[in-house]
Amino acid sequence: MNTTLQSPICQSAAPALATAKNDLAALLDVLNLTGQRPSNHHPCRYCGNKDALSISQGESGWRFKCHSCQASGSIVDALALAEGLPASEICKRLAGPESPRRSPPKPAAPVTPKEPAPPVPDLARLNRLFEVAFLNVIEGRADKWLAKRGITRNVIEAAPNLGFIESAKIQGWTRPLENAWLIRVCLPDGQAVALKAHRENPQDGTPKSLWLPFGTQPAEKPRHGFATLWPPPEWFSPAERLFITEGELKAAALISCGKYATAPTTGADFRWHPWHVARLAGRRVCIVWDDDDAGRKFRDNTTAALRPVVSELRALTFGRKVAP
Repeated sequence: MNTTLQSPICQSAAPALATAKNDLAALLDVLNLTGQRPSNHHPCRYCGNKDALSISQGESGWRFKCHSCQASGSIVDALALAEGLPASEICKRLAGPESPRRSPPKPAAPVTPKEPAPPVPDLARLNRLFEVAFLNVIEGRADKWLAKRGITRNVIEAAPNLGFIESAKIQGWTRPLENAWLIRVCLPDGQAVALKAHRENPQDGTPKSLWLPFGTQPAEKPRHGFATLWPPPEWFSPAERLFITEGELKAAALISCGKYATAPTTGADFRWHPWHVARLAGRRVCIVWDDDDAGRKFRDNTTAALRPVVSELRALTFGRKVAP
């Protein structure tokens, strides 16, 4: 014979809790969606994403889930997140004379999900290859490519996170890596987490950008090394305008012109997670986008992600390339 023991609070709250979980209007009130119909594209009050929140009905009642910050649950969880209280306190309230619908939640700060752990690279192997690439720049063997990209050598000397490889055999690759920029992706404290190659004019039909799998990669996107901002925006004064470009080499060119710039390491399709957005809070930002479909998508996605948190937001483009 199975016996389930419940505390007096849980026993008294059970009827009210069951009613609350099936009260769609009350759940919508808590999520700041009063009067709307349940769908898969609501704005999330917890992380600010404009269309990541889903509302659905199951056997246990109405539930919500944000596919951006991963906040989810029933009306109990929604109230707990909104008011910063444990679920047990919400159950006590349900046991009292007032219902959640008659006691609207107080505004609360958005919940910022924890950033996932970075990959664990083989630092010895990563550093050996990058040292060769860095010396190629310092010793003048990449001057042709520096001139093409508008990057000055002193910028690379000041922050050794960019180098150039003329030709290198990579273990496990069928072809050598040729004429490629090596981008040393690092955290704000300087710790290296990945190595990315950007090839100049590849002729074999393979992608321009490649990640070098020197260690354990993140589970979410193993082919993308570590999606972050390069160089780290924390390296630049928060009082100055920060330019955000579609690519690392464009950011390096702007830095060579005396500007502060950063770029997402996964290009125009970069997904702005809450932990990326939080790094730019309060800054003056200018988005530099290419005048093509990918560039306009990058501009729109970046604008939507940063507008709620930055102090100033602008965007500019240098237009399309014109064939001679």
